[in-house]
Amino acid sequence: SLWKTLCIRDEGSFFESPALSLAVRQEYRGAHGRLQIAWLNRGSRPITNIRVHIAEAPFLAIKASGAPTDLEPGGRQVHMLEMECREPFLQPPRYMVQFSVPGKSEPVTLPLMLPTIMTKFMAPAQLAPAEFLQHWEATGGPREAQNAGPASCEAREFAGQLSQGFNMHVVEHLPTHTHGAGVFNAMAQVQGGAPQRMSVACMVRLEGNEASRATRIVVRAQHPQVSQLLTQILSSYLIQVQ
Repeated sequence: SLWKTLCIRDEGSFFESPALSLAVRQEYRGAHGRLQIAWLNRGSRPITNIRVHIAEAPFLAIKASGAPTDLEPGGRQVHMLEMECREPFLQPPRYMVQFSVPGKSEPVTLPLMLPTIMTKFMAPAQLAPAEFLQHWEATGGPREAQNAGPASCEAREFAGQLSQGFNMHVVEHLPTHTHGAGVFNAMAQVQGGAPQRMSVACMVRLEGNEASRATRIVVRAQHPQVSQLLTQILSSYLIQVQ
């Protein structure tokens, strides 16, 4: 889907129809992100009564500029979003759109979702293979999560997926496995105090068996919840849904 592609890319199409096009450009640094959502009226009739609602979420603070209210044919406007990650999360907030077009008795409703997943706030961690193994051995037990199943991509693609899609440093890429390392960044809210920077070291081991077309994902992180959520996100791209 367009949304799933945007979750591992910086820009692209968010929604397409004969009347309306939405395109997104994303920038992330540390715990902060910026989205530019470009609205374009592709049709020959005006789009009116535009309403945008972004659901509040404890894990992501969002400040938005005014969304467009009307678009003439060929008209283009940009909706800006500034965000700050507060804690680990799996499901990003919805970007609910409603608008009217001439000839339709009911408003058009689009229950979209922002392409801001947890790995957008990941930064590569430069580790040598020996350093990776040292930290890996020290971070097991409840801080490990894993999943296995039929592969949805070739093992040779693991390195590109980790670095380009999930913002991790590829420590080692071999025919039998691929190792990646990164740091998840957030600004944790402290009751009665100023937000505190949260940096969680994450390590990933991907194993691919070309003969059986199977993939195994193992994640170890300082924060058990980050291990669980990162495993789910990686699985949605690397393991086939059965």
